[in-house]
Amino acid sequence: MIKKIVLLCLICILFISNAQILESYPNGMEFYKGGRVEFYKQFHKILLEKKLKPCDDKNEFYDLEIVVYPDSTIKFVKQDSAKISNSKCTFDLIRIVLKYMKDWSPAEVDGKKEAALVKIPIFADDLFEKYVDSYLPEMYSKDPEFEGGIQEFRKKVANSIDTRRFSTKTSVRFTVEATFAINSEGKIEDVKLSKETDSKDFNEMILASIKSIKKKWKPATYHDIPVKYHFRIPLTFNFD
Repeated sequence: MIKKIVLLCLICILFISNAQILESYPNGMEFYKGGRVEFYKQFHKILLEKKLKPCDDKNEFYDLEIVVYPDSTIKFVKQDSAKISNSKCTFDLIRIVLKYMKDWSPAEVDGKKEAALVKIPIFADDLFEKYVDSYLPEMYSKDPEFEGGIQEFRKKVANSIDTRRFSTKTSVRFTVEATFAINSEGKIEDVKLSKETDSKDFNEMILASIKSIKKKWKPATYHDIPVKYHFRIPLTFNFD
């Protein structure tokens, strides 16, 4: 009987650990009721209501990562200690404020609620006295830039893929979707496929081709401070 109970517990643990977590919300869906504008509005309101104090370092920034679960609860994604220590004041404010934020909206796929990763930039100084109606971080941010533009980047990816290794009996056109980050130094990292093909080899070749591009980007900035930026890019292929 004890062995059966232990086995059942292990099965439950495996089921929980292997539960699917979407890399991002589906297009058009919001992680908070009222959208991102409402999220920052509520964040600002709670800062004032709880009489929390601004950080001494006005340039402190924290790239928050949480998972929103189907029951509208949230959980922090584990981060390395260096990231937290570099923005300790902002991190502490976030932990307090999020305790009072209840209007999380789970992601849905085919009518079913799913756990999903959310990445939210928090520049604390914007959310105290400087806060303005309809605030969004984009007001003070600049996207990363690749020399020649995004089409030049796509071209470099395409040129590094050898489609001759793969053949089909009929003409096929399909699209994959890659996600990656441009870090504060302009380097590509965290390369993944959020939409892939049925061919493991082809998927791996696409990932390898993106990683092989060593040319640096001009990093994104927030209040002129270089920050990490998450990209999502579709890539279409034609086989004749």
